[in-house]
Amino acid sequence: MLKAFRKNTKLIIWTVVVSFALWGAFSVGISTRTKAGRWAGEVFGKDVSFQEFDAFYRSAQIFTFGSEGIRDPEVLQQKTWQSVIYAREAKRLIIEVTDDEVRAGLTSILAAQNLKTITPEQYEAWLQRTLRVAPHQFESQLREVIRIQKLIASIMSGPVEDPAEEQLKRRFLLDRNALAYELIPFSTLDEARIFRTEVSTAAAWQSKIAEFQDAIQVKKPTSLNDFINQERITEPDVTALFELSTGEISEPLPRQGQYAVIHILEKQEAPAESWDDTTRQQYLDEWKNEKGFNKFLLWNAELLQRAALKNYIPSSIPPEEDPEENSD
Repeated sequence: MLKAFRKNTKLIIWTVVVSFALWGAFSVGISTRTKAGRWAGEVFGKDVSFQEFDAFYRSAQIFTFGSEGIRDPEVLQQKTWQSVIYAREAKRLIIEVTDDEVRAGLTSILAAQNLKTITPEQYEAWLQRTLRVAPHQFESQLREVIRIQKLIASIMSGPVEDPAEEQLKRRFLLDRNALAYELIPFSTLDEARIFRTEVSTAAAWQSKIAEFQDAIQVKKPTSLNDFINQERITEPDVTALFELSTGEISEPLPRQGQYAVIHILEKQEAPAESWDDTTRQQYLDEWKNEKGFNKFLLWNAELLQRAALKNYIPSSIPPEEDPEENSD
């Protein structure tokens, strides 16, 4: 298939290979149908041969998330079925992968390893020694990986509605505005309210907090986003908290199943000029990426349901032999 490429292009041995993303919940239903033993399973109402399953199982071993590979047979089997489903859907949608795209994928990955070049013969020998596959098998597996990547990219890059300007600006301010503060937690709202009535001024706070030395938390300037994530206080409450002046003390705020009273030590406000066209575009891109990912999660859940996987393999199948063990 890519014979000319193998003959005319210098190739580099790689140690890290392409990964494709697998999101969402995954479950395998064991079937006792009479097809068990003759077929690996069924997706989209169509049988999956052991030959097809084995090819994707090999891909799951080779095209992995990291150089260590996937050792858990259960994870390998799940990734295999997920890949079968994605590949079938990609072909249904007529997502094509050209020889040029496979060449580009190989060239990019191999060049990234920065290893010495080798001849086509050495490339073929290395594939046989380390992965026990011929070049055409390896490139066929890469083609399916690229097909799946293109499918996922097409879902995530679809159009999404642009946010209102104030939505982008709010995200920016949550990232750039910061607070330094002292926080005292209380188990009940009544306890927090009693304490708040006793510390109506910063001076009263200072005279009172000696009783709470074991509980008080002091934080250096922290972005409002980090504040929300760390303290589990809602965005509206944190936004209102930032409206207080330095030295002011908050009313009791719900926090992680308790209540907190907060003393503002310092406020850092994002300069108005830092909200420019470049920054706005960064936040717009982040918004679109987030919406695209959320859209992918919904699509993925629908796809898995529609695939109606039936797995005729009662337990994870072990690989014939770990290719890494023969890499020396």
